[in-house]
Order: sequence, then C-alpha cells, then structure tokens
Amino acid sequence: MDGDRDVTTLEPNTTYLVKYQAEYNRVDSYGLFAVSTSAGHGFAAAEAAPGGAWSDTGNFMLIDIDEQSGHPAAAPGYPEDHLRYALASDEIWSPGSEDTQDYTGPVGRLCTITTEGEGELNLHLYMWYTDEQEYLSVQMETQVTYPVVAP
Repeated sequence: MDGDRDVTTLEPNTTYLVKYQAEYNRVDSYGLFAVSTSAGHGFAAAEAAPGGAWSDTGNFMLIDIDEQSGHPAAAPGYPEDHLRYALASDEIWSPGSEDTQDYTGPVGRLCTITTEGEGELNLHLYMWYTDEQEYLSVQMETQVTYPVVAP
C-alpha cells in the first residue's frame, strides 16, 4: 500500500494505493471488504486504481453496506461488535467483451482507499479467476488488520 512503500499503520483521512500479489497467475475479479467497529473506522472513499489493468474497465463499485441497509448489521464472519462494512469491487472484463475472457496477472494495483478516523480497520480481500472453458474456478483470500492512528 501507499505507492512504492509498504505500510503497517494507516493515517486517518489519507488515501492509499492498494497493491496485490496473488497466489495464482491470473485474476479476473475481486472484492475488498472493510470491516470496523464503528462508522469512523471504514472507508471514507475508494476508487479504481490510477493506471494498470483495473483502472479502465468501468466496472469498479463501492458499496457501504450500512448505508444500503439503513441499519447496522453484524459483518459476516466477524464478532458482533463489528457493525460496519463496505465493499470495493471490480471485474477485469471490459464492456462489449463478453465473448472474450479477460484477466490480469498476479501482481498489480487494485484500487485506492481513503481512511476515516482513528481506530482498527480490517481489510478482507477475495480475488477470483474463472475459466469456463476449463471448468476452473480459483478463489484467493487474505485478511489484514491495520491500526489507523494520527501521526
């Protein structure tokens, strides 16, 4: 994250570039969940990566699940006090290319995220590659927790 340097602590109200190195040599879609214990610890914003394969597909989406539902609900797979989560997602295929199977390599820029206030931010990344001709579907998953603290 954060350009060419990896970080272990995030600052509030700061935008970071999320990079990845996948376990499989192809990736065609992802879902990046932000999970937190309060409204101040999630994504303030997220956008498609500036440059690279994910930047121009036109499929990037950010959904704040709490805002969609109108009420707090426990984040799936997390303790009951984790009541807010958001999802940034993208698919590598380009509009008009449904007949062509698109994918990108195992290393790249995924998206940017902008943090909110101080607290603990859990990021849970799912990446997929599906090959319908070979009847193959691969799911990769990783989870990391970052403290978000003022400098």
